[in-house]
Amino acid sequence: MNRDTTMLELVHEVSREVHSDVEVVKRVTSLVNSGRVRLVGSFRGTTLLEGPRVRPRARSERRSR
Repeated sequence: MNRDTTMLELVHEVSREVHSDVEVVKRVTSLVNSGRVRLVGSFRGTTLLEGPRVRPRARSERRSR
């Protein structure tokens, strides 16, 4: 089933289901590029590129402020 939606609506809906920004990006990219979701509005016809693989930093790697 294909669904038409805006990028904002899609990101909002996916972010309710996952707990990290990285996972939101992965799912949105997958949904759009697979054709299961079609973007309307400013992003209509867009193919999303997968970003670099980012590994969350461990607590010991984070700077203390």
